[in-house]
Amino acid sequence: MYTTYVVHVKTAFHVRGVTRRFSDFVTLDRQLRAKFPSAPELKRTSRIIGTLSPGFVQERRQQLQEYLDLLLADHQLAASATTRAFLALHGCTDIGIVDEGSEPRSEDGAEGEGVAGVGAGQVLEERAKGHLWDAASADLAELQATLSKCKSAKDAPIEAMCLNKIGLAYCERGEHQLGIKHLSQAVASARLCPNRRALLACLWSLGCAHCQAGGRKAATEVLTESVSVAQRIGDASAEAGSLRMVGLAQAADGDIASGLITCQEVRGLYVSAGDLYGEAATLFTMGVMRYEAGMTVEGVADMESSLRLRRVLKDKVGIAEVLNRLGLALVDIGYHLQALDYLERALALCQEVGDLIGQAHSLRLLAYLHFAQVDGDRKLSLELFKKSLSLSKRNRDVLGQAMCHEGVADVLADIEDFKLSAHHYLEAMSLREKGLLPNGVSLAGQDPQGHVRHMSLIRSKTQRVQQKVRIYTLNPKR
Repeated sequence: MYTTYVVHVKTAFHVRGVTRRFSDFVTLDRQLRAKFPSAPELKRTSRIIGTLSPGFVQERRQQLQEYLDLLLADHQLAASATTRAFLALHGCTDIGIVDEGSEPRSEDGAEGEGVAGVGAGQVLEERAKGHLWDAASADLAELQATLSKCKSAKDAPIEAMCLNKIGLAYCERGEHQLGIKHLSQAVASARLCPNRRALLACLWSLGCAHCQAGGRKAATEVLTESVSVAQRIGDASAEAGSLRMVGLAQAADGDIASGLITCQEVRGLYVSAGDLYGEAATLFTMGVMRYEAGMTVEGVADMESSLRLRRVLKDKVGIAEVLNRLGLALVDIGYHLQALDYLERALALCQEVGDLIGQAHSLRLLAYLHFAQVDGDRKLSLELFKKSLSLSKRNRDVLGQAMCHEGVADVLADIEDFKLSAHHYLEAMSLREKGLLPNGVSLAGQDPQGHVRHMSLIRSKTQRVQQKVRIYTLNPKR
């Protein structure tokens, strides 16, 4: 038995994860040092006995975190095809990892004896949201001081990098206007740099920040320029990644037809480049778009094509993501048994790789499924919702917590525990009203019209159960 390390990259749309053995890190180190002699060296040990002990796993985990931090601190190394392939970040131009940990697992499915996770990215892009550090806890005063020195020295490349970091830090704190202001300045500085990859990274950050803040037209314009820059430097992967973000922005703005056309072009680029990861991700995106647009058969077909590719790639987190979405689609069209099979398999995969966010999502969907069945197990549904709620709190997933509270309330109302049901409905409303997403955008601000509709629905359900509480209080025998 050997330990694998789970690298989670949290994105604006989902969580990506890859499992890597220490030998994979050794291979990465060898390949990078062959191309870049100045690349940081991976620390190794000759220890043979006790490599699964909690102390050793924790020590190695910290060493791997430090190695990735050093590696990603060098923009040339971070943007290299070797690094992007290792992290399965196809099309990303500015990446990073921060330490959040994960559940340890051996590759045969047995649990390891220590924390074997490397971390979770926090970024604002489609492929990686935060960079070489935790943007939420970045020292803005220190960054501003570094920026002042760069301006004095007229060092445009470092100035662009500092402005980019400051902008991302503001965005991570929810101050999107300040963030976009600094990211725009970063783009201006990067235009003065001979290295076009710096411009590509800053354009990517600015485009995704616009998209996060709701300025999808501005996002499309910036990301379209990012596509042009990627074409000029011959980076097909970055071109496809930027173009895919354009498609996502178009769809998010309600133009699903244009989004699908763009994603079809992206898929062609990935097919030409032989990039199966990118093709699988794009097929999944197209499937979700088609399904949401009412093209159920076509959407399910695209998602199943994505599932086949991800099985070829042995991408367990990706497989679980598709199985969850297919399971949800099957619930919608009434195929409950097949949906149950897909969701249980997704949960097992998430548990195997230690994907806590995926586990919370799978548990929540399974809870909904059991509740949706006429003869479903209400007790089991409650148990699954509560497990998902616990994981959502651990993951700091405010929207997930709100959905779990609402699910628990629905089940309690069904079994006529109206007082406790009202409590959970009120918790759900409070979280939706005041909660912030990881990118700093309020739940209400992400989709104002949808928020108003859903809050009205929960308020209506709350009033119904509160009325039931009053009736039962006045007439206990009822």
